[in-house]
Amino acid sequence: MTSQDDPLQEVIEALRQHGFPQEADDLAVQAAKLASPDPTDRAQAGHAISDRCQPRWLGDLYLEGLSLQQWWGLLERCARFVRRQAGKNPQIPDPG
Repeated sequence: MTSQDDPLQEVIEALRQHGFPQEADDLAVQAAKLASPDPTDRAQAGHAISDRCQPRWLGDLYLEGLSLQQWWGLLERCARFVRRQAGKNPQIPDPG
């Protein structure tokens, strides 16, 4: 799967490229948990990532070369992707 097919990896790569390694590392840890066979781990990771995809969390970061519309669109795609990966757990809030 390429990063184009995986918006979570796209976000992680964008954060690393634009000087936000701590945020990228944090998401990478959650991404590993999202791949867990344990549904509770997946749900918790999905919730944590979905929370970070909000405009007031990662959406507040300035990534040179990306408009806010592009960045927020990527974060929204990431949140939708994560909810699917987490098994559409109803405990994961919809950021929209």
